[in-house]
Amino acid sequence: MSIPLNYVKKNAHRYKRTNNSILYKKDDQLYKVFQKINFKDAASKQIEYNHMLRNEVSPTIVLPTDIIRETDDYYDYSVAGYKQPYIPSYTFQACLKKNILLDKKELIVNSLFKSLEEINQYLVVGDINLENLLFPKDKNDNDGYMIDLDFFKRLNSNIIIRSNYNIRGQYSLIADYDTNTDIIKMFISTLSFFYKYNFEELVLEPQFPTLDIILRNLR
Repeated sequence: MSIPLNYVKKNAHRYKRTNNSILYKKDDQLYKVFQKINFKDAASKQIEYNHMLRNEVSPTIVLPTDIIRETDDYYDYSVAGYKQPYIPSYTFQACLKKNILLDKKELIVNSLFKSLEEINQYLVVGDINLENLLFPKDKNDNDGYMIDLDFFKRLNSNIIIRSNYNIRGQYSLIADYDTNTDIIKMFISTLSFFYKYNFEELVLEPQFPTLDIILRNLR
């Protein structure tokens, strides 16, 4: 059963605005409503696929539990967004300024790589970054969480992923998007988490292979 867009706007409060969506919150649920029509139309099948996938993967991979649609009394119209659990947490970006025990970081990172291995059985995430990886506020929770899997592509698909990891290999050529680039990007994001240094910004430099940039700044 779909959730009408009007229901979300009437019953949940605005929580946050992103580049292409407005987030609403009610109790322990988060509602993501897309603002750009062209994005909304292109992403509708992906959102429906993620909704179907939610029962096949671990809850640390935060996927839609319901789909938000523009509706009237008789029909469901286009996908407007989705509902997902709200995770009380800090983004990895915010964690760059926090003092977190190394043992705790290791547990979080290990769980994220297990989650990535799991989701990569179904799709290429394509949008792993410091804002989409979460560190839980619950001190007893040792799992990291992945959110915003809106830019994925299915395995063996020819669609073009919108996000740009800018991961460069030999001769500074940008690598193709596949599960390997997901793994490399997870490595870059978790390395930033460990060292409290934003390696993602360095990778945007176009002049050098990705590994060269990272090794140069770890010395």
